[in-house]
Amino acid sequence: MVAHPHFLIFSDDEACGRLLKAMLCQWGDATVARAVDVDDARLAIQARTYSAAFFDVRLEPECGLDLLAEFRSAHRNTPAMVLTGCPDRNHSVRACELGAQCIAKPISLAAIEGFIHTALPDPFSDRERDVIRGLLLGQQGKVIAFEYGIAESSIRAHIRRAKAKVNARSRRDLLEIATRLGVGPRR
Repeated sequence: MVAHPHFLIFSDDEACGRLLKAMLCQWGDATVARAVDVDDARLAIQARTYSAAFFDVRLEPECGLDLLAEFRSAHRNTPAMVLTGCPDRNHSVRACELGAQCIAKPISLAAIEGFIHTALPDPFSDRERDVIRGLLLGQQGKVIAFEYGIAESSIRAHIRRAKAKVNARSRRDLLEIATRLGVGPRR
């Protein structure tokens, strides 16, 4: 079973932190670490593993890039994104050196969505993806089963496993989550 995604957000701007958290809750849970308390920010870094992290460049009293460097020492391969209201070449270069993407505010859902699609691993097996794509096309389970030469009970099992992997309560939830994760109909 795939772990439920959890994101870490470093922001000293409450409105920005809330907005980003609301965007990210489509894919999982999010923790906003108030960077005004550097000790709390450091505790958040050590608290758990994260699916991805977001850093505001201009944090007070600490620079977001400094926190990103500390984050990197504990979470070497976790995808990270640096957010900036004042794009600066030096910030962009430093973010890249620390293995993070850098985007300008205001934050767009499309930019976050693109980042999430590359950051999160695909939880579905190839066959589960095939079944989901068939469902997205409106096909019934027996049609999908016939297309792949498998039993209809296997289709139900694939749907059950796929729902469990992403904590979907219904088939509709599964299709919405799968679409957000980039699983689309066959072309």
